[in-house]
Amino acid sequence: VTSARSTLPTRIGNVEVPERLGSWRLISLLGRGYVGSVFKAKPYAVEVEDSEDISDESDEEVAVKFPCLACEVDALKRLRNAEGVCKMLDVGYGPRNKLFLAMPILGPSLKAILKSCNHDGRGGRVSWQ
Repeated sequence: VTSARSTLPTRIGNVEVPERLGSWRLISLLGRGYVGSVFKAKPYAVEVEDSEDISDESDEEVAVKFPCLACEVDALKRLRNAEGVCKMLDVGYGPRNKLFLAMPILGPSLKAILKSCNHDGRGGRVSWQ
């Protein structure tokens, strides 16, 4: 597996960012928020009984938030059957017992959508000159 370390930040505040969280291999940074960062990730290679590594051929990429707050996980658990709420794929602990949360990537970022609409996100148009 090729290391993606060159495209990942090495730290978020005082927490080291690993190359792997649970069964997810972090690929790149999608965005940063007040509490944590969101990474694009893929399922990690699966090890089978006869010691062969079989890489997951799925192109499924997911969003992994790290670190995340326990209240975020609790809210998603309570709303898991509600229409329009993102599905939780995995929850676990990373370095320093910080929670991570994996969920599907539902579409482009809001920033990308606003840019494609030539919108500045504050109610006005952007001049791209």
